[in-house]
Amino acid sequence: MEEKKFYIFSNGEAQGPFSERGLELLCAQKRITGETLICSEGNQNWMPYSDFLKNRPVMINESIPEEAVSQTVSQGFQEVKIPFTSMTVQAFGVMGGIIIILSILAAVVVFIFGIMSKNAVALPIAILWAVGIFLGSLLYGGVFIAIANIVQCQLRSVDLLKKLVEQMKK
Repeated sequence: MEEKKFYIFSNGEAQGPFSERGLELLCAQKRITGETLICSEGNQNWMPYSDFLKNRPVMINESIPEEAVSQTVSQGFQEVKIPFTSMTVQAFGVMGGIIIILSILAAVVVFIFGIMSKNAVALPIAILWAVGIFLGSLLYGGVFIAIANIVQCQLRSVDLLKKLVEQMKK
């Protein structure tokens, strides 16, 4: 079966023909966008590339046995590489840890100043303040660490889905 060819309208002129894979490469190279008009060979209806992607049927190769797919999926999960945003995820985790450590140090300092004040009213207030700082830091730093873990899980699942789609296309 012969592959369908497409033309693009760019820089005021029609260019092509391109295969579907060629269009994907042009999009990856940012030479075309979702707004770029495309037309299939032998057709006069120009449409935005984004509409073409929405209406394109998904091809699934039925000849792949389920065992191979599940084995590939399990292998793919072990070798998942996190994209460029992994630095952001690590930054959130590190920030959460730093917040917790600095707040614990602040709570210890407040507690020590309360003990050294030798004032009957200052000591309980310092203890309450130190406990508040400590619990607040655990909560605030924990939120940063939780956000980092959630985003990392989302990135892994997106990468896994991309691999599944690519393998289903082949």
